[in-house]
Amino acid sequence: MKQNRHEFPFVLAKDGVMNDKAFNAAILPFQHILKNLEVSGIHPNAIADARKTSDEMIQTEELLSVDKHGCLITEPNKFVLMIARRLNEDDSDGLCME
Repeated sequence: MKQNRHEFPFVLAKDGVMNDKAFNAAILPFQHILKNLEVSGIHPNAIADARKTSDEMIQTEELLSVDKHGCLITEPNKFVLMIARRLNEDDSDGLCME
């Protein structure tokens, strides 16, 4: 078993502007929660309020920032890649384990 840790930013938009497509991609992991809040009436403007908060975060560069190329990016995200192989498994696929 081999484990690699990586960190990288997500580029959400170019020219420092988050369009609707980029915003929808950014909220994808919790979009269903926002929609449920709207449908249930608990928070009728949940998505619009999330968009407003997102725009404010861009202005204050809180969690989001514009890099030197004008790309709107998130703070670096961390992930761990783990690869497990059976003993004596053929490594001809280029994923050799050391």
